[in-house]
Amino acid sequence: MPTDFVEGWLHETIEDATDVEAFPLRVPAGKVPPFVVFSQAGLEEQETASLDGGFGDTATITGTFTVEIYADGYLAAKTLARQIRAAIRNFAGSAGDLTIIRSRIDGQQDSDPVFVDGKEEPTYVVEQTYSISWEE
Repeated sequence: MPTDFVEGWLHETIEDATDVEAFPLRVPAGKVPPFVVFSQAGLEEQETASLDGGFGDTATITGTFTVEIYADGYLAAKTLARQIRAAIRNFAGSAGDLTIIRSRIDGQQDSDPVFVDGKEEPTYVVEQTYSISWEE
């Protein structure tokens, strides 16, 4: 996934932090846990004023992203969630062709266990929500 989009940075950051595959929107059929699914839940744009009082060519974009962590054990899911949180939370700087101004975690919660692809044992899910701001 190209890193000129914040989703590319998010994808790369999750996989680097966890050594687990990450997928946008949904997991492909046949994949077994552990894995991570991420998606954009919202987007807000704030235009940047130029020095002459008009609006400049750049804008600050803040995206809200949901990250869902799936693992075979409760503690395994929590461990992956902690690794992702440590990698994403409070990041600011250059990320490929992007300048990320700030990233923060807005929330984390346990979800009900699910049964993946006919497995008899439940898969545990931890959901995280992040706000990531960047310049465009």
